[in-house]
Amino acid sequence: MIHPDVIGCDIAKAHLDFFDSGLERHFRIDNTPAAISAWLDGLDGRGVHIVFEATGRYDRQLRIALETRELPYSRVNPARARDFAKAIGLLAKTDAIDARLLARMGQSLPLSTQAPDDPARHVLARLHTRRDQLVAMRQQERTRLHETEGIERDSAESHMAWLDAEVARIENGMP
Repeated sequence: MIHPDVIGCDIAKAHLDFFDSGLERHFRIDNTPAAISAWLDGLDGRGVHIVFEATGRYDRQLRIALETRELPYSRVNPARARDFAKAIGLLAKTDAIDARLLARMGQSLPLSTQAPDDPARHVLARLHTRRDQLVAMRQQERTRLHETEGIERDSAESHMAWLDAEVARIENGMP
């Protein structure tokens, strides 16, 4: 389905840039739950469709707010958005331009509406990421172990033991 009243959103760690195709207006808000909620309150049931690039952790607050309010959105692959930009001859890249581009993409292409994330899947993904971080830290300590002695070696071994226990705790589903 092609959506006529689309809001494109360029997501950054600290802020969200929007282009509202219905109002032909660009604006920026903080990427915080409070700011997102206040913005959504101002939509007044307009029936818009939100389009943004999948940015991992930075789009999380927006996704949660949209899903809580049961508002439709499309989370698009960044490479697909860049391909669309190239196809329409848009080579410049700023937050405001990207937001407008995503709105235009939502108006022009039949984007599928994102289904809400399964909360359990989200928790598992975060635990998986944390486990990977701990395993990487453990490998760094193992590498350092060959260069240490005395108190440094004791500290590295102690830290590796803690990392081993934390990885096991995550693998066992955390207490």
